[in-house]
Amino acid sequence: MTRIFCVLLFLACQSAAASVSSSYYLQWIDLIDQPSSQLSQQEKVLQVDQYINTAAYRSDQQLFGVEDYWSDPAEFIRRGQGDCEDFAIAKFFTLLSMGVDESKLQLVFGRLSDGTKHMLVAYQEQPDSEPMLLDNLTLVPTRASLRQDFLPVYSFNRSEFWLKDGWNNGEPIAARVNNPKWQRVLNVWNAELLVSR
Repeated sequence: MTRIFCVLLFLACQSAAASVSSSYYLQWIDLIDQPSSQLSQQEKVLQVDQYINTAAYRSDQQLFGVEDYWSDPAEFIRRGQGDCEDFAIAKFFTLLSMGVDESKLQLVFGRLSDGTKHMLVAYQEQPDSEPMLLDNLTLVPTRASLRQDFLPVYSFNRSEFWLKDGWNNGEPIAARVNNPKWQRVLNVWNAELLVSR
């Protein structure tokens, strides 16, 4: 996305009811506006994880008065707050915007050791390398083997869906995630990309 498009999107998304964190949003624009060649893939992963994690955690009940709502990246960044799905979705699309190959990224849904539903991003440099987990509960990306408190159930990206067996992927079981919340996020993202071209 270009800086001009991001600023226009920010202005278009402002509303009297929204709590707008303009400096957080402008920092996001600076992050994704860096030339791709300036940073290695690992540096991008670290910067995005640390930057997005500076947002405030707020449950969907606190923000929207509903049990579950998935914000698109602009909504989350504009507010500077959200729940685990919002953090993960913002990280996923920010990394894509910075040129990280989607084949290295998955949104992972699972359960924490207390049974709480949770979502994070897994980054896998090579198909056989151990995933690094980008999570709003940790300060830095963490190797999957160190996260004994999280049990992955399924993972997905924009085009595939996998059931998880530990951190192993089997063959994709679906060409896309059949989840209305995810489809809404994709539709908004795709519309924003069309406008920016």
